[in-house]
Amino acid sequence: MAIKALRLGETWEYVSKFDPDRENPTVWILGTLDSEIYSLLMDELAVYRVEGGQPEPDMKLNYFERNLRTVQYGLKGWKNFKDEKGKEIPFETERRGRHEVVRADLVRRIPFPVIQELAEEILRANTLTEEEAKNSE
Repeated sequence: MAIKALRLGETWEYVSKFDPDRENPTVWILGTLDSEIYSLLMDELAVYRVEGGQPEPDMKLNYFERNLRTVQYGLKGWKNFKDEKGKEIPFETERRGRHEVVRADLVRRIPFPVIQELAEEILRANTLTEEEAKNSE
């Protein structure tokens, strides 16, 4: 079986396991990241810096920042996402380089555990299927 290309532009709907409203939940519309964006996000995960002849390099893991940015690039819309007064929050994007991404101020309104969950779901779309991974062994 040959490796299949990523389905760029494809979206799917996702409901968080944290959503208490099973009758009328918030629906997150997620999309696949292209390999260039995926690589940029993974490269930003770890920062390794040596300054001024330090004997030990400075290493920083940006796991949570990476997840925020993954959601910013991979979230393509939502349904039924409401503010504290119950008013629907409109989905809006902004330009970042060549890409349209969710506005940062809107991403900051998504509860942190949901950010983590959405990032994992988005990144899962960029992995090989079990059969493709088996073929590489």
